[in-house]
Amino acid sequence: MAHKRSPGFALGAIFAGSILALSAPAGAKSMVEQWLDGELAQAGPKLAYQGKPITVRISTFLGAGNPLTNIWAKAVKRLDAEAGGKIRVKTFYGNSLADSERGAFEAVSAGVADVSSCYSFMNPGFFDLQLGLRLPFLFESTTVGSHAILQIYPKYFKKKFESNGVLFARSTVTPPNQILSRDRPIKVLEDLKGRKVGGPVQPEFIRALGATPVALSVPEFYTGYQTGVVDTMAMHDAGLKLFRMIELTKFRTLANLSSVPIEYCMNKDFFLGLPRDVREVFHVWLMRLNHAEAEVYFDNVSEIGRRDAAKAGIQTHTLPEKEYARWVAAVQPGIDAWVKEMEGKGLPARQMLSDLKAKVAELAKLSHDALFKKIYTAPYPGLVDY
Repeated sequence: MAHKRSPGFALGAIFAGSILALSAPAGAKSMVEQWLDGELAQAGPKLAYQGKPITVRISTFLGAGNPLTNIWAKAVKRLDAEAGGKIRVKTFYGNSLADSERGAFEAVSAGVADVSSCYSFMNPGFFDLQLGLRLPFLFESTTVGSHAILQIYPKYFKKKFESNGVLFARSTVTPPNQILSRDRPIKVLEDLKGRKVGGPVQPEFIRALGATPVALSVPEFYTGYQTGVVDTMAMHDAGLKLFRMIELTKFRTLANLSSVPIEYCMNKDFFLGLPRDVREVFHVWLMRLNHAEAEVYFDNVSEIGRRDAAKAGIQTHTLPEKEYARWVAAVQPGIDAWVKEMEGKGLPARQMLSDLKAKVAELAKLSHDALFKKIYTAPYPGLVDY
């Protein structure tokens, strides 16, 4: 179960879609797990293309064989099978093809890679409203948050994203970051005073909580925490396993701080140059992969990470409501300042946040299977014009 904190995340409701009959029985694999295992009936666009196999080059900074890229590998096998070998994906791990972090937009727009992670937060000079997805207390479920982002993307983020010379491929979002410490628990705001905090939370919000932010690249997370460059980490629960935080951590505080959008972009000429049926099949595959990453990795592996942390003896502290309210109040001026800055540029920041929160609350009423049905046969409209 996710750790609930912020209001507006109701449960319940039923999605009545055209592929409702494909639902998994209670206690069985989820629909996306069935899809990854080749057990779900194929539906969606048909591939008539009979030309030579088309290779898609995907670039990532992650290494092969970790819990996340293992999901990608299964999804790639599904695409190969469903497209009859006509669409083949070659994944380049460990930045072996291009810089998939800070140089990703340039690499993809130049055609070095066809698809890559393209993080807005690593290129803040390019973006405005999209950076608001990193504000605290917006998301609790990655699966819900990912679908919400896809649904509001065309209205609020598309024009700016495409101005970087690329097309939007997909976006998940990490679970909210919790507070990890090695020497003593963090139970009240005052416990953060003087702490050196690493991890993917904006520096201004770390400062607002009374701590000192320390910039670490993703490969530096483990060594920085291990060697004392930082004594505290802000880290989501899936990262407990992916970044081996369990090996170092003794205390975990449920703070539900900001999440990190995990955006991917694709080369415009590559995608629009594909035959239309290939484009449609590939685009639907991106949506399925996105949901798989959100549900099977971020949400499910987060649950496993929490269980493994408990087995390892990591002590988890839940902030009492009054104390939690102090944390929320501490960061609110930073949120207000961001909204004011965006509104000063003529950008509808307040409306974007309102729409996002409403969308999250709406989608949180649906099961993961119901959400998967929404993109199993067609992407959300407006993500790419073709």
